[in-house]
This record gives sequence, C-alpha cells and structure tokens, in this order.
Amino acid sequence: MTTLRIQFGSAFVEGVPLAPLTRLKVGGPARGLLTVRDTDGLRDVLGVLRKFQVSFLVLGKGANLIIPDEGYEGLVIRLKGKFETIRLIGKKKNATYLHAGAGVSLPRLVARTAKRGLSGLEPLAGIPGTVGGAIVMNAGVPGFSIADALSSVTTLNAALTLRKRARRQLHPVYRHMGLDAGEIVLYATFRLTPEPEERIRGRIREYLARRKNQTWRRLPTAGSIFKNPEGMFAGRLIEACGLKGSRVGDAQISTEHANVIVNLGKASAKDVLELIGRVRREVAEKTGVTLETEVIIARN
Repeated sequence: MTTLRIQFGSAFVEGVPLAPLTRLKVGGPARGLLTVRDTDGLRDVLGVLRKFQVSFLVLGKGANLIIPDEGYEGLVIRLKGKFETIRLIGKKKNATYLHAGAGVSLPRLVARTAKRGLSGLEPLAGIPGTVGGAIVMNAGVPGFSIADALSSVTTLNAALTLRKRARRQLHPVYRHMGLDAGEIVLYATFRLTPEPEERIRGRIREYLARRKNQTWRRLPTAGSIFKNPEGMFAGRLIEACGLKGSRVGDAQISTEHANVIVNLGKASAKDVLELIGRVRREVAEKTGVTLETEVIIARN
C-alpha cells in the first residue's frame, strides 16, 4: 500500500467505506481504493499488485456485489477517465457500431444510443451497473442479454496482455460471458440499428415503467440473488418453500419478488449472507435443487 501511495498519489485512498458504493449498502471498508484512468495505468497497478501478491476487485456501480462486514483486504479498482468514453466508430450495411468504455454506466449508454437514434440496448434501460460489469455477467432481461448487441470486447488478461475478441469468439451463457478468470473488461463495441429516436424512447419508457412498478427497487438491494436453474425460476422455488418475506435482522426476502433480498435499513452483510444460506438450505431440502448465487460475494 505504501508503494501504491507513492506511485499513484491522490488516485489512491486507504480505508474507504464500501457500503455506500454498493446498491445493497452493506459491508466494511476497502484496505485501499485506486482510481485508474487508462490502460497503461491499469497495467502499472496490476504489476505492483502481482509483485506484492495483493488481491484486487474491480468495482463499478456495486449493483450485484456483497462486501463482507470486515471489508475487503485487497485493492479496489475503479475505472474512470478513458474508460468512461462513448463514441461512434463507423457504419456497415444496416448497422452502426458504437464503442464504450467499461466504466460507462448503463443508463448513460442507453440514453446516448437513444439520442443518436440507435436501437439495440433498450432492454437495459433502468438496470444499474456499468458496461464492464454487465459484460462479465452477460446482464439482461428475459429474452435479451447484452451479448445480443455485442460486436467485440477488449480485455486485459492475467498476463497483462490486451485481448480483443469478436462476439463470435465468445461463448456467452446465462449470466456469464465466457471470459477467462482474471480478465478485466476495458472496452466494448456494440452493433446497433438506426431507428427513429421517438420509437426507441417509447420502448425505453416501457421498460422503465415496468421497473417503476417493482416497489422492491425503492430499497437498497443487489437485485436477483440466485441464478434461475435451467427450466425453472429461482423466485418460484423460494416462494414455494414459504420463504417470501423471511428476515434476518434488517435483511429481508422481498414480499414482492422472492429472488430479491432488500435492506430494510440497518442490515449487515452477515444478515444478508445468513439469509442466503438459509434459502439455499431450505430450497435444497424441500425441492432437491441447489441454487447458485448470481450476486457476487467479495472474498478476502
């Protein structure tokens, strides 16, 4: 940490509380947080971390992340600067290609594409998070995932080598883009279709209206906690086991959506994790299905 402080100056901060940086609002502080603004800077940081064998976590909007109460002992990295850029890069036949950095927020990306009359990302309207996190998780809604609009992705792998792959070279599945362990998403290119702006905005309004009616979104939450098992819905399994509305402290399974845990005000990460464990055990005992978490739990 001393090396990081000397080498990166004000971009590095120690003891940063992480709960305010996540959507669920739980967890302790980071040992250190570093803001990185370009690829060379990221390479430099990762080189230091490798030398001292320090773990790291790339943090976007913290939309589907649970930080333990004791905090995170490694380095938290935030991608800013060049990683927050959006630009058009060309047209081919009936498609327009748009380049976006991993640090770009999904709401900003959707708004920018609508303003430019480019269709293809409307289903992401209202989903919190960043381009980088959405690609890693292959985020989406029923019938659509971000992979559907992806043209290519550029990453930095564990060997600190840039790697660019076209969509056809990836093997995305439900809630996973198929990237290798240790790869960090830097940039993405999307293949979009020109359409009248008002038509695009109409679809965006429809998606936003659906989410506005989901009252659980008004509370701190990490969204869906469990992945849907093949051919089933995690929420229905949880509800069938009588767990809807169950609480541990201020962590509660939403009374509206059984695959969502909300923070009623003063929940701890321990409360949330205990509730997750209870759900997994009871669903496995009563249905024989072992649920797999969709939310990411930071491990020290």
